[in-house]
Amino acid sequence: MKESISVLGPPACGKNRIVEPYKERVIQVGEFAHSLPRDGELGKRCMACWQNNIPFDSDLLERLLNIYPFPNFDWIIFNGTPRGAGDYDVVRKFYNLHTLIEINVDYAVWMERAKNSINERNHRKDSSLSQLMRRRDVYCSEIDSLRSCFNRVFVVDNSDKLEDAQQKFINIIQEMFYS
Repeated sequence: MKESISVLGPPACGKNRIVEPYKERVIQVGEFAHSLPRDGELGKRCMACWQNNIPFDSDLLERLLNIYPFPNFDWIIFNGTPRGAGDYDVVRKFYNLHTLIEINVDYAVWMERAKNSINERNHRKDSSLSQLMRRRDVYCSEIDSLRSCFNRVFVVDNSDKLEDAQQKFINIIQEMFYS
């Protein structure tokens, strides 16, 4: 079974920018779900989750992963997935998921970035400031129980310079897969 890691953090914490050096290996289930036709069964289920500010349930996640166009690498990065212990078990059906890299951001810094990111996210209906705040709250309530699922947990602080957080992320990846 192929190796994988998970990068988790609240919305607008910089996950996409931090994983950029390995973008060809990144799996973004949420972005993939946004690309689905809205009139199809999966598109409708995803829309209902977004409209109600709830994470995808494990069944929906598994159905999305079954049709996801996975890249052909010996290891990949799940960006923003899993969101709970049930999701962890679903992802493990596809990949050996063993490491969590958690992206943390000081709340005041996060708030400023969330406000700024609304313009970047204007194509999405789940990204108003109030929705980002609710999604952050949901993330914060889920992450404590999820940490215990992983064999290894690393924390990358992205409150200051993105370049520093990205370098720490690269160092972790180098240690795990290239040493």
